[in-house]
Amino acid sequence: MTDFFQKNLFKNISLDEYKHLISCMEGRIKTFRPDETICCYDSGSQEIGIIGRGRASVVRFEYNGARTILEQLVPQSIFGSMLSYESSDQTGVSVICDTECDVLFIKYDRICASCANACAFHHQLTRNLIDLISCRARDLSRRVEVLSQRTIRDKLMCFFSQQAV
Repeated sequence: MTDFFQKNLFKNISLDEYKHLISCMEGRIKTFRPDETICCYDSGSQEIGIIGRGRASVVRFEYNGARTILEQLVPQSIFGSMLSYESSDQTGVSVICDTECDVLFIKYDRICASCANACAFHHQLTRNLIDLISCRARDLSRRVEVLSQRTIRDKLMCFFSQQAV
């Protein structure tokens, strides 16, 4: 439980505030085994998931049976259909455990709406979530910049330039 509390999404939130916040937001922790599906993006789930322990992958299963790894998830990674890249068809996109995982699930609408008590730590959580989404958008922009280069040499030079910064 304290693994979720110590890092990015819950930064500047005390352990007591964290416990109150999870209760207020109806958060739940679930453990998954390796190769178990955590969620499918086409199910329309209204929860976000946060990896607390373990590793998972966001994968797309193509119509021909091919499996494409879209993203690797590590502790403190956030996932969910409302946080994903928008596609006209999210059929076949799933989050699958690579190792045993503990995942904290929080209802998305509970994060967006202030609680009745207007807790300062609820606002802090919202700020932290916006910061994490901004970092994710920056990372995706860097990835697009690399992929948009015409040659492999240019892609490598762009990637190494990004790493040097």
